[in-house]
Amino acid sequence: MAKSNSFLLLGKNPGHLQACIDAAKPEFEVARTASSVEDAKAAINELRSNLAFITMGGGFTNADFEEVRGQSSDVPWFRPLPTKPGYDGPQPQGAPPAEVVAAKFRKGIDEHLDDLKTGKGAGEIWYF
Repeated sequence: MAKSNSFLLLGKNPGHLQACIDAAKPEFEVARTASSVEDAKAAINELRSNLAFITMGGGFTNADFEEVRGQSSDVPWFRPLPTKPGYDGPQPQGAPPAEVVAAKFRKGIDEHLDDLKTGKGAGEIWYF
């Protein structure tokens, strides 16, 4: 496994947070959640050396992402596909159901599980 099996979950929707916490199990445990840029930056500063990855939900803007990511580029990041710069696919109208977010997040974890287990992917942004 990577240097840790803990991850930081940044999101604004409590239902999505819990669904993603559950979806990451059993391989990964949430170290902390944060719902603001300020809280996210503080959590990264505290937990930086003990994280396998960081996930930031779609409720944050790309400017928020860049600001927070500036605090830690030494771990992989997960973001929802519609937040990818240049993405021209369908944009969700409102927050998708928690189970949809969790299923996509889990699929993203599964696609990168080998890298996560071996501590690879530092600085990568993986979209799910």
